[in-house]
Amino acid sequence: MQPRGIAVGTAGNVYTANTDSDTVSKITPAGASTIFGTTGNTPVAIAIDVNGNVYTAN
Repeated sequence: MQPRGIAVGTAGNVYTANTDSDTVSKITPAGASTIFGTTGNTPVAIAIDVNGNVYTAN
């Protein structure tokens, strides 16, 4: 994993944009991690709005 961007949501979840695996990771305060992404969609930055929506820049 090569995180290029990181953001923290209002619920305390931490999100990372990982360029080498074309994924976004979500780490909850409990420590669970969820990964989602699309091949060829290389995220380099990430942001979370007040409603919890996740945005990435490629």
